[in-house]
Amino acid sequence: MQIAHLTTVHPRVDARIRIKEVGSLAEAFEEPVALFVMDGKGDAIDADGKIRIIDIGQPPKKRLMRMIVGVWRMWRAVLANRPQVVHFHDPELIPMCLLLKCCGF
Repeated sequence: MQIAHLTTVHPRVDARIRIKEVGSLAEAFEEPVALFVMDGKGDAIDADGKIRIIDIGQPPKKRLMRMIVGVWRMWRAVLANRPQVVHFHDPELIPMCLLLKCCGF
């Protein structure tokens, strides 16, 4: 099972996401957990190989553009990776996640 955690607002080092949410999932499941972020620092894998970070690019400077461009980039990244379980962190991703549900995610 591949689990994906999505955020377009928070950095990859945010303790609430990286340690508490994604870290807990990574400990509970054998498969790596994918953390989708928008920070422009590139893809990475944790030292223990349990968390895979997928970067969807540099965030736009304006909040409205982040909400539009970020959601579009996240949509494309999630469709490309086809996770079985999707967990989102930011309210701006709600419409996209409802569409994912309609598409069978």
